[in-house]
Amino acid sequence: MNKTVTANISGIVFNIEVDAYDKLNNYLATIKKYLGNTDSRDEVMADIESRVAELFKERFNNERSVVTLSDVDYVISVMGEPEQYFDGTEEESDWTSDKSNSSSTKQKSKRIFRDEDDKIIGGVCSGIGHYFGIDRIWIRILFLFAFFVWGVGFIPYIILWIVIPKAKTTAEKLEMKGEAVNVDNIKKTVEDKFNDLKDSFNGEGAKDAANSLSGALSKLFTFIGMVILFILKFAMKFFGVIFIIIGIAILIALTATLFNSDIVTVISNNEVFTIPSHDILQALIGTGTHATLALIALILFIGIPTIGLIYSGIKMIFKLRTKNSVIGISMGVLWILGILLGFYVAMNSLKDLKSTQKSLSTIEWTSASNTVYLSDLTEQDNQFNDYNIPNVEGTIWIEDSKVYFDNLEVDVLPTRGDKIKIMVEKIAKGSNRKDAKERAEKMEFTYKIEDSTLKFSPYVYFNLEDKFRAQEVKVHIMLPIGSKIALEEGSEEIIYDIKNVGNEYDLDMIGETWIMLNEGLTCLDCKFIDGVSSGQLKKDSIQPQFP
Repeated sequence: MNKTVTANISGIVFNIEVDAYDKLNNYLATIKKYLGNTDSRDEVMADIESRVAELFKERFNNERSVVTLSDVDYVISVMGEPEQYFDGTEEESDWTSDKSNSSSTKQKSKRIFRDEDDKIIGGVCSGIGHYFGIDRIWIRILFLFAFFVWGVGFIPYIILWIVIPKAKTTAEKLEMKGEAVNVDNIKKTVEDKFNDLKDSFNGEGAKDAANSLSGALSKLFTFIGMVILFILKFAMKFFGVIFIIIGIAILIALTATLFNSDIVTVISNNEVFTIPSHDILQALIGTGTHATLALIALILFIGIPTIGLIYSGIKMIFKLRTKNSVIGISMGVLWILGILLGFYVAMNSLKDLKSTQKSLSTIEWTSASNTVYLSDLTEQDNQFNDYNIPNVEGTIWIEDSKVYFDNLEVDVLPTRGDKIKIMVEKIAKGSNRKDAKERAEKMEFTYKIEDSTLKFSPYVYFNLEDKFRAQEVKVHIMLPIGSKIALEEGSEEIIYDIKNVGNEYDLDMIGETWIMLNEGLTCLDCKFIDGVSSGQLKKDSIQPQFP
């Protein structure tokens, strides 16, 4: 049975055996004796006692709560004997160095703390640098780079500032640097701190601190400036490459236009196709002087800025400087000349849009029944019949000096008579009424009639020399009261905004049969659309009722 006493070590109460207490007390008294009356004695002793208490707590477990002699021996082996650090003889210093080294092998593993003794903001970068053995300046550069380039350096820094604890005690500062927490290191750390404090009272420390802070801030802002300058230089070279690539692509397209390549791209009906640029230019402007002037205007208006774009990209990449303003002024004059030529050609072309005229005609047809079957005319029809249906792609196409344009519309209207009629309305623009009328009459479209079946090609076409002047064709199928029309698959390519009683969309009308009643076009025997049934028509007599 051993007698125990209660001891308060660094604010923590321990139950300690008497012999262990005596040895620990003698150990601490010896250290205090060797420290003498130095200014740092009290703080060194406080840090040593804090370390002793920490070591005791590490050795305790749930089964034991009393400090024994073996615990004190362990603490002394870790902290080191006082004679190792305070005896000035060289032989003993050499002899004790091995003992000190052996005791340092029992040091704790390195821990991460914030180093507030060497901080700019919160000591995070200094602490991480100590932990990984990297100069703190590289950690700071990494955070600045992440902030200015990716915009994410600030938030991680704040999180680490909150999560990583501050190194408060001398033991924690030694653990942060990976040094052994023993009497010698604690004494050195505290003495260095007191020396710095003395220097600050003498004014030298304040001057050094001011110089250090000024140097740190100078380095910080210098680095920030270098980072910003690097980003700007990189951006200039990057945009210089982009300018050159875009400029070369535009020059290739412009050159291909001059040589009549398929460079004009059109996206229509989920299809992508190209049109010969010379043909499309001729279809819009015509031939002769106006076409030549339009081509020159195109070259100047697009080519001059493109060359300037490429030249600017080269200057940005290779840092070229030129004081010759003649080239810039000449290019500016040529570009303005291109704008004026383009304006002149555009004004002359707009003269052809002054007047709008219609040409009306009727397609003679006697239906075999009172039901019309409507569909579009496809290429398959052209393979077995002699119809002029081009192998077109998309909305507009030019083939054999003819312009094919997807602008034919078919609708259904009531008529007072008792026969089905087909009315054709051709519309075009021109510089005057006569010109517009002639252009409308020259327009053609393709259709096919077989018994009660009507098929129309969605394309209208005209000679390339007539130029494109908003030509369109509207076909009106005139149905007497009681007549029917079946909209077959494919007719969605040609019908447009057919008025009906239920206000159904054109696509919803496909595949159904519709009857013309006094109320308007009505769906007949439809499952999913409100209309009338054949049984109802038999009960009710249908008589035309016109206002």
